[in-house]
Amino acid sequence: MVKTRVHDLAAEFGVPPEQLLGMLKDMSIFVRSHLSALENDQVSAIRVRWEREKRKSAEEPAAKKGRRKAVKAEPPPAPVEARPAKRRRTAAEVAVAEAQAESERAAELAALELERPIVHEVEETVPTQSLEERARALFRDLPAAPAEPYEESAPTEQAASARPVDAAPAPSRRVTPTEPTRAPFIPPRIQRPPASPR
Repeated sequence: MVKTRVHDLAAEFGVPPEQLLGMLKDMSIFVRSHLSALENDQVSAIRVRWEREKRKSAEEPAAKKGRRKAVKAEPPPAPVEARPAKRRRTAAEVAVAEAQAESERAAELAALELERPIVHEVEETVPTQSLEERARALFRDLPAAPAEPYEESAPTEQAASARPVDAAPAPSRRVTPTEPTRAPFIPPRIQRPPASPR
């Protein structure tokens, strides 16, 4: 008894071995690869199925041919006028095209000019003030800082009683507020203990 291999049977049918392996799987015949050997009864069952499928595939195209409807032949499309691939323009054509483009640009600019609102800009000449002038203007309404530090009322009364009554009062001198000057803030120095040796 000569055993037939799967790839020999596929060559006999004229199909790839993978297709025959798929058919064997559908028939519930277990094979490991295309080099596996088949029994005689398995080979005969495969040949019967192959012939049956071959006949079915032959009948299907014949049936389709009979059912096909006649297709009306479409008239060929009208021939499109062939233009020359490249044609040089004459100087007159170029001049006309440029004149049209220029007139279009001029019309667009005129339309834009009409759409733009008319705004008369009035420039006011405002003299710029220096930093010092602006500071004076800001601090003008502040109350004047007392020239002397505030003392309690008792020493002031003593000073008034010590003055002679007949003496003319001193002319009142208007105190002009001086611009406050600020010194930069310098934080107090913190004494730290000396670093201990490690």
